[in-house]
Amino acid sequence: MAFIVSLFKYVIFAFIFVVLVGLVLGLIWAADTGLFASSEFTFGTILALTTGGILFILYIGAIAILVSLHDRHRELVEGVIRIADELERVAREGSKS
Repeated sequence: MAFIVSLFKYVIFAFIFVVLVGLVLGLIWAADTGLFASSEFTFGTILALTTGGILFILYIGAIAILVSLHDRHRELVEGVIRIADELERVAREGSKS
């Protein structure tokens, strides 16, 4: 399971990289073609792009929080398993005497 979480995390990083490169190239293209000066690029378009960017960042943050929670849960489970193993060992030693 840890492999899947790590793989998912790196896929997210790669996706963010591709999206950011695409955004930068899109901005360069828009500035080069004069799209910002035309009337096609309205306030509503800017608002929609800004809202989409904010939601994208929030969703990526939520995924990062979920991955972090999964890692902490795995650590807790490993601790509980160690405690259970020790209790079994103590119970076996107590039953021998």
